[in-house]
Amino acid sequence: MPNPIICIGAALVDELIHASSELLLATTNDAVVTKTAGGVSRNIAQQLAIIGVPVQLISVFGNDSDGDWLKKTCTSAGVRLDASITKEGLSGKYTGILNVDGSLFSAFLTNAANHLITPEHLAAHTNLLKTASYLLGDANLSVETVESYSILVKQLVFLLY
Repeated sequence: MPNPIICIGAALVDELIHASSELLLATTNDAVVTKTAGGVSRNIAQQLAIIGVPVQLISVFGNDSDGDWLKKTCTSAGVRLDASITKEGLSGKYTGILNVDGSLFSAFLTNAANHLITPEHLAAHTNLLKTASYLLGDANLSVETVESYSILVKQLVFLLY
């Protein structure tokens, strides 16, 4: 089996609120809500797994029902989570409010926890990281995390998305 691609970064619940008619401010608006698994690194990891590429995701999940659902979505697609973090509290969520034409009205990002993917956390998983054919990190990782690992794992390409 070839070495895995290791994706490092966000796993979120994407909740989109689709307005049923033109949005009116300061009142209640009818809407339809959709929920999907999201996060840049998680999305890429899942697509790689679907086409048969071995992949690991290093991300952060809450210890709530959304975190359980996100983990199950990942593992069902074939994404391994060996070095991921489960934190106390709610999972990260992206909530987008869409106008009736589908354009973005506003969005919110809550409980994102990429700050927990630290140089120390990655250092604890050096052996796994050294098995990677590529490292892919999303652009929301801290500069310190990216710099520490680009030095430690010199032979790997660290792609930022």
